[in-house]
Amino acid sequence: MDYKIIRQPVCVNETVCKQSGEVPFDTDFTLPDYCPDIMKILKCRVTPRVGSKSIHAQNVTVDGHVQINVIYCNSENGLFHYEQMVPFSKTFECEEDLSDGFAVACVKTDYVNCRAVSERRVDIHGALSLNLSVKARRKVDVITDIDESDIQIRRQVIPALHAIGMAEKNLMVEEELQLSNAQMPIETVLQYRSVPEITEIKPIKNKVVVKGTLNVTVLYATQGEHQYQCYRTGVPFSQFLDVEGVNEDCRCEGSCEIAFLEIKTKHSEEDCRILSLNAKLCVSVNTSCDGEVPVISDAFSTRHNLSLEQRQVGLERITGTATDTYVYKETFDFTPGSLGTVVDYWVEQQPTGCKMENGQVYAEGAALLGVLAYDTQGNIGYYEKTADYRYEGHSDFEKQDCHMEVSFEPVSSSFTLLSDSRLELRCEYRVHLTARCQRKVPMLIGLTEDASQEKKPQRDASLVIYYAESGENLWDIAKRYNSNIEEVRQINGLEDEVVPQKRSLLIPLY
Repeated sequence: MDYKIIRQPVCVNETVCKQSGEVPFDTDFTLPDYCPDIMKILKCRVTPRVGSKSIHAQNVTVDGHVQINVIYCNSENGLFHYEQMVPFSKTFECEEDLSDGFAVACVKTDYVNCRAVSERRVDIHGALSLNLSVKARRKVDVITDIDESDIQIRRQVIPALHAIGMAEKNLMVEEELQLSNAQMPIETVLQYRSVPEITEIKPIKNKVVVKGTLNVTVLYATQGEHQYQCYRTGVPFSQFLDVEGVNEDCRCEGSCEIAFLEIKTKHSEEDCRILSLNAKLCVSVNTSCDGEVPVISDAFSTRHNLSLEQRQVGLERITGTATDTYVYKETFDFTPGSLGTVVDYWVEQQPTGCKMENGQVYAEGAALLGVLAYDTQGNIGYYEKTADYRYEGHSDFEKQDCHMEVSFEPVSSSFTLLSDSRLELRCEYRVHLTARCQRKVPMLIGLTEDASQEKKPQRDASLVIYYAESGENLWDIAKRYNSNIEEVRQINGLEDEVVPQKRSLLIPLY
């Protein structure tokens, strides 16, 4: 027979493809005439950036470039650099059509070998790790009710996120950066780095507004021997992204990655005090709304045999978010009496894991610390150190079926000369914590009835006495005897579905 079935769509984000691969890169170059000869390479900084992602049927192509900055000194211990960009491209083949997918690609440097073949020529070999994840918004029509007297339904309401949509958009940032009068004019830029910081994500009707700041640090040489300064500033940015169905009550998670970055001097006058910034930012959002999903976890007919068709659906919910502050300190030890002037320093974090135990959140990883400094004899050197870090924070988040996501956002950094042989680096981070719970739930998507085989009463009686143990479930008992669970509950004066203690139950038979 045809049952009166009520269906409801459940929208979820499913990972339809997840792959990783190695991307080798090789390059060599000869210094231009305006660059001095190389006496020693101090540091070869490699920054990989994803520029674009394109989906064609079952294939995803990720394009980007490796930004290489070679910092070296000449025979007079002057500090110089040369920058080059090397493009890369990798195509991933997936098993299903990804036309409606949203691709996320993360890239990091595995290793790099950089050597000076001669005073004018540099040879560089390395490899990148590229991780790809493609998600797609899937709509599953599930059965939420069956309006028939002989059908017994086991209902369950599960809190879950309702996926709205994902969006990504590139933003070009072009800005002239003006040095203050207190800073020396620029002779040449030695290195630069930038970190985007999202300060606000605001959903409105069918749109999401993302605002933030592009924090910039530039190390440059001034006029005079061994004279260097750092320039720091923040460039605001904002972007609108179209997301159909989003509203003010939705939850928005956003990210901002640098797809391209170039900072160079603008020689408009004899004393250069203006830098030209050209950046391409990739801003993305993932939107969802908190809600509940009505689920039929089981069903049976008191008259006929039923065949149930179920599908495992991945549901997700966020049980809590928090923001904390973490201060990381690490010391550098030098040869006694050798530490002179610090030119530049930086800290690169490499998280390895995050867990939650007994109300505490633990995030661990390794930090790569780099220092450019002159010794007391006027010789320039690069010093590097890898140290473990461990963040501990209190959390009231739900632990069951949940995992912690943590991100560290740089706020400020400084160094202190403790002595002529010891340096302390201090970095302050804004820590963002998210407790994300994921579970696979079997949902009813179809059922068929075998009308040719009508169920027969198990006994020639209208009631049966059943001796239940403590903790038994009324649903399992009613299903065993093809009985009506609500009648079992009412006849025996029970409020819950679980039998609280050992007792006898009256089970009506049909």
